[in-house]
Amino acid sequence: MKIRKHLFLILSLLFFCTAALCGCGEKNVAEVNGEAITKSAFDSYWDNLGKIYDANGETLESEMKEVVAEQMVYDTLLQQAAEELHCVPAEADADAYYQEQLAEDYGSTDAAAELMDTYGLDDDFFYYQYRCRLLEKRIIEVLAEDTPIAVSEEEAQGIYDENPGLYDFRVVSHILISPY
Repeated sequence: MKIRKHLFLILSLLFFCTAALCGCGEKNVAEVNGEAITKSAFDSYWDNLGKIYDANGETLESEMKEVVAEQMVYDTLLQQAAEELHCVPAEADADAYYQEQLAEDYGSTDAAAELMDTYGLDDDFFYYQYRCRLLEKRIIEVLAEDTPIAVSEEEAQGIYDENPGLYDFRVVSHILISPY
């Protein structure tokens, strides 16, 4: 039940914060529980995402700006939830996870660094993506410790059918690119 409570809280906050995304002044794109998502942070995220799309021969459409802003709100909520649950990883743990994931996803950290250099991508952007995934992992682990749950497929479908609009959103995650 605790998992459902926290998940509901995170999703509710995401919904309410999304409403404030497109008109919050020049300096902030959104505010999440008093924490600002600055325009410069958004622009940096958008720029790196655009480079990834370009590297894959695709175009990042301006309609995606709302989705990117929602992802940044979600990531901020992850950080806040991890702080509340006292499961924020130490920098050394986050760094180790980052290095491990780069090696796993790109063959080696050197290959990942070369790819980032080739396409002009910011290492901080990748670090941010992997750190957010580690936050998700830690939150799930903490919540799973508190209340082990078992939900049948029928129960899950019933929960979804009660309010399908609640689950109609996109989450942008890290995007892997291949130079080939």
